[in-house]
Amino acid sequence: MGGPKRIIELAEDPSQWEGLDRNAHLMHNGRLWIWMPAGCVQCVESSQPKDQTLRAVDDFDVFVCQNHGPLEKVSYVFEQHYTIQLGSRTVTGSRRTEDFLLFAKNQTVEEREALITRILAEAEDHEVEHDPTMGDD
Repeated sequence: MGGPKRIIELAEDPSQWEGLDRNAHLMHNGRLWIWMPAGCVQCVESSQPKDQTLRAVDDFDVFVCQNHGPLEKVSYVFEQHYTIQLGSRTVTGSRRTEDFLLFAKNQTVEEREALITRILAEAEDHEVEHDPTMGDD
């Protein structure tokens, strides 16, 4: 095997974390961190690479972004109600997803609200574009 992993002490400023060994153990502010396959909403919105977020190993609610610093989890619920009609049978139901988005802690309330408004508008537009009841006219 490859032997023990290296331990890298990360710089205080996350923007200095370029070119890190993705297989190493990462220490930051006295905690062990792992890379996440997701990104904060600012990185996602600006098409930045989505793998620049770290999560503390000892606390699943503590995140830091290489571009935007400490992150805060904001929970959301997506609920969709449906009706399927096939021949003479009808089935109704719902689907519920609970998850969270990661926002920079240093955002102002106004910046966060503007971003949430854009995210909700895009989600609504996406649902309308893919609504099968809208027809193909």
